[in-house]
Amino acid sequence: MTEALELYAAHPAIFAAIVAFFGALVGSFLNVVACRLPARQQWESQLDAGGEHARPMVQIDGAPPGLLSPASHCPRCLTPIKPWHNIPIAGWFLIGGRCASCRAPVSFRYPLIELLTAVVSGALALHVGVTAPLPSSLIVLWSLIALALIDHDTQTLPDVLTQPLLWWILAASAMGWGPIPPGQAIMGAMWGYLAACLAGRCYYAVTGQIGLGGGDYKLFAALGALSGASSLWPAALLAGLSLTALALTQSARARLVPAQPGTSLELPFGPHLALAGIANLFGAHHWFYGLIGLPGW
Repeated sequence: MTEALELYAAHPAIFAAIVAFFGALVGSFLNVVACRLPARQQWESQLDAGGEHARPMVQIDGAPPGLLSPASHCPRCLTPIKPWHNIPIAGWFLIGGRCASCRAPVSFRYPLIELLTAVVSGALALHVGVTAPLPSSLIVLWSLIALALIDHDTQTLPDVLTQPLLWWILAASAMGWGPIPPGQAIMGAMWGYLAACLAGRCYYAVTGQIGLGGGDYKLFAALGALSGASSLWPAALLAGLSLTALALTQSARARLVPAQPGTSLELPFGPHLALAGIANLFGAHHWFYGLIGLPGW
């Protein structure tokens, strides 16, 4: 800890670069989580519903891969990825964006998420500094990125991530690793869940459609626990503006490229809540209240 403090004091950019390097490694793992966790959960839910004779999704060895095994491989030809091809960010460029064995295209999202995680992790290290909240804040950051990816792909926010995230934030606050005292964290979680639940029920009563799900309620509760009840309004505003901007962009694109009949525009809210949570890690809610001339509450 002393060495880290000295390094940060003398060379904050080097300290941030080290954190960014580990962030890139974590970003590589988050790609795995976003790809494998939903399939694994669906497979397990099918087994739970139908017992041992249920017919799960057809995958490798009859079951989807776990988070840690088998090793990374091409989903098309199942060839294991060589270690030097699996280097975060650089690995994608080394193989030219295609599987080294069968030349199937590899999505650019993989290096993009690794780069994004690295940059935001390094920036958060500069913002928080060498303090007790830094490890906890990084875990929250990485969890939010994973949830955003999964909700973007599947329109679900799995309990296996949202519930541990909420409890982690509350536990970190109780141990003095969070930005707010435990009492404020608990109240923030309570008000976050109630506010999201009320908004979801009102939206359903007016439109007859489900706008927010249980995962959104839990994620908003986690945001309240992270920065307190006063951060919920700026978070909701930022998430709403982000969702609106995306909806307008998608609508404009749909007018240029008409969609097939019967299709509707469905956008998950989780990625926008995650964006608001990441912004609050950098103190965006304080900036918001300062902008409108209020101290917050």
